[in-house]
Formats: sequence, structure tokens, C-alpha cells
Amino acid sequence: MLADCERLLEAPGILQSIQVYPKFLDEITPIPRNEYTIDAWGFEGFHNAFCDLLEKYPILVQFRRVVDIMCNIGTNSILASQKARNVVGLDIQPMMVCLARYTQRKLGIENVSFHVKDFMSYDFKNGDSIFILGNPLERREADKMTSSSIDYSRAIAFFQKLNALSNVVAVADLSEDPGFMYRNVLYTDVAAEILQNFHIRQDGRFMLYVKSL
Repeated sequence: MLADCERLLEAPGILQSIQVYPKFLDEITPIPRNEYTIDAWGFEGFHNAFCDLLEKYPILVQFRRVVDIMCNIGTNSILASQKARNVVGLDIQPMMVCLARYTQRKLGIENVSFHVKDFMSYDFKNGDSIFILGNPLERREADKMTSSSIDYSRAIAFFQKLNALSNVVAVADLSEDPGFMYRNVLYTDVAAEILQNFHIRQDGRFMLYVKSL
């Protein structure tokens, strides 16, 4: 499947319909617009806030490895790679991973890798910095965005994995959309109940979890 996606991206004109966020690319290296353009589908405000967060809390990129557990098209992973030593992006969708790898190749970035993998089966290590961005922890039925359709066991299992680690930091983003308030319950109440040995704080739209030796 991943190889099929990679062949698709090489088809003439295919990238005209794939827009992936120009601003962060310009900050890294100039790329001709007619060769490659990216648009984060309205997420520019989030990415700017995320860049500000990395500047404010350098601990997020000073650990052994950054793991972006739902990397999507790789924007946050690539942003983090400018400051971190090693970044791993995970996503269960082959096309998202393919787009992320394409961006990586175009930018010539070597300290980030992207993989098709469910983060619940990923082998996290002590010393990881984990990005929980978007909505990777809940499992929805038929994409119904309601609290009654959420399977909280996935979030609980993940936070238990996180709790077993030492010298670890994680960041999650809260939703500002009333339709996504269930996510905020996961990242505040559920997380606080399990991660009792973590220092937890909210900074704007982000939750930070730190457990260091």
C-alpha cells in the first residue's frame, strides 16, 4: 500500500491537488511554489502556536527522541526536527506517511523518519518526548464526534504506557471546538488520574506532562 502511494505521488500533476502549508517551509528552505506547495488545511494558527510552544519549552525537543504519534502529513514532526536530534512520526494511514516522507525528501531533512504504525503497539522508551497532537487517543464509531461514542479504554491504555516510563515528556493539544470537548476530558481529567507522578500543566491550548529523574 505504501509503495502504491509513493508511485501515485510521482504521477504528473498530482501535487497540484495536494496543498501542504507554505509558511513553515519558507522558514526552513525556499522551495519554488510551482514545484511543490503545501497547505495545512486551515491549521496555520495551530502550527504557529506549536512553534511558539517549542520555543517556550525547549525540554520538548531536548530529550533522546521525539515521537509524533499521529503525524498525519508530517508538519509537526518536521517543525520539531529543526530543534530535536531525532524525530519519529507514526500514522496508520499510508498516504499520510507517504506525503510526510515526500516532504522530508524535498526538504533534505535527515533526522526524522516516518512509519505506518499504530502507536499503541509502538515501543516507547525512557527519554522519549511524545507528541499527542490531533485526536489519536479516542476510538470513534462511524466518525460520530460525540462523547457517547468514545472508547476511553484506548486513552487509558496509552496513559498507562506513558506512566510506566521515566524521564519522559509529552504534549497534547486541547480542542477549542465545542464539538470536541470530549478530547479535553481525556487530556485533563483522565490523564491527571493516571499520571499522578507527572508534573502536569496547561499552557493555552496545550497540556504538558513531565516525568523526569
